[in-house]
Amino acid sequence: MVPVDDAEFGQRPVAVVETNAECDFNEIAAWLDGKLPRFQRPVRWIALPQELKQGGIKISRHRLMEWAAGA
Repeated sequence: MVPVDDAEFGQRPVAVVETNAECDFNEIAAWLDGKLPRFQRPVRWIALPQELKQGGIKISRHRLMEWAAGA
């Protein structure tokens, strides 16, 4: 989860998920129904691109936030 700017709320959560091609984000969102309050649920789901996984063990949260804001 990373925050992205939002005109109405300031920032909203976006989920960036490392996944295989068979993953269905709608199923994950449905699973979260009733487990998280609406304001904590991601407003968007994005598959983690391979280029952000380069360069070490950890993914740079700053790069991830910049990328998610433009995706």
